[in-house]
Amino acid sequence: MKKLITSILSVFLLTSAAYSFDRPSISIGGSTTAAYFSTSAHEVEASEKSEEVDGAALGGYVSVFAEITLADRLSIGVSFVPEDLETETVETKQTDGGSSVTNTIKASLEDMTTVYASILVTDNLYLKFGAVTLDLVTQENLGTGSAYGNTDLDGDTFGVGYNMEMDNGVFFRAEAMRTNLGGVSLTSTSNSDNKIVLSDVEGVNASIMIGKKF
Repeated sequence: MKKLITSILSVFLLTSAAYSFDRPSISIGGSTTAAYFSTSAHEVEASEKSEEVDGAALGGYVSVFAEITLADRLSIGVSFVPEDLETETVETKQTDGGSSVTNTIKASLEDMTTVYASILVTDNLYLKFGAVTLDLVTQENLGTGSAYGNTDLDGDTFGVGYNMEMDNGVFFRAEAMRTNLGGVSLTSTSNSDNKIVLSDVEGVNASIMIGKKF
């Protein structure tokens, strides 16, 4: 969360230096998104390392957003995904003390929040960048006997979009974004020698949005 707050302040300071402020307007809306994410992970048990497992997911979600237009072409906003996003269950084999054991791993991504700035480069085309944070809730059943807690993931997102606004303030947008979430290492709550190492999560997503400016 501290990293997210720092990113918010950085976005505000960098963009406010380039634009003079007019009377601000408020926009609210919702979006539907199709996304593809990929990553890899492995478990380390003392000196033994499990096989690296690659994972990828293609899915969709909805979100809500609110933003404030500080200048003619500059807006700062926040979006939130109200539903939990669950990964598929991944099953791997690992040798534990000379015996083969089965590890089953599943996770859910919760409270995905993005704070962003968007800048119109033409009357319709805009650039967008921001900071992303979410909760990673693990749901594992490991034959090694390890258990892992939950953690936060933080990252950044950037992309391009197209905005069409009507005279009554209703607008439609289409945008494509690339997102990178930093990796994380989780230590077992039952054995400090055991860890799960998750690589960076890379993703792309496309969204259709509708909203109204007040």
